[in-house]
Amino acid sequence: MSQPKTYFFGPILQALENAFRQIETKVPQPVRGRDGRFRYAEQSIRQAIVQKLARLISSLHSVEALLERGLFQELGIMQRGLDEIEEDIWFLALAVINSDITDRHMEYLRYFYAEEFSDQNDVVGSRLSRGMVKRDKNRPTL
Repeated sequence: MSQPKTYFFGPILQALENAFRQIETKVPQPVRGRDGRFRYAEQSIRQAIVQKLARLISSLHSVEALLERGLFQELGIMQRGLDEIEEDIWFLALAVINSDITDRHMEYLRYFYAEEFSDQNDVVGSRLSRGMVKRDKNRPTL
């Protein structure tokens, strides 16, 4: 079996992670609840942006791993996910930048922070249905 190709994402991902670490210090940190899980108590739009940025960086690590293994078709799936994360970041960030947090943003945050399970000890039997703001409703207009 041949050696996987090495792509040049390492320095870029490191720079993104360094920038992310600085950004995440600008919002109140998550707190440990009685159940032992960490959650953002404030559930603010800025905290949601930080969470989306973390997901973006994690997904870019996945892209790197797929590229190194030559799994190019799977990259298409990752690209769609990355596009959605990017749209969500823009949707939230433009509201902050323009000081225009609308009811749609508040609805998005309610759904974003909603718990997925009513009982963490029974994740199969206690799954809750979370709402969602339609994707075409959060596409930013630049």
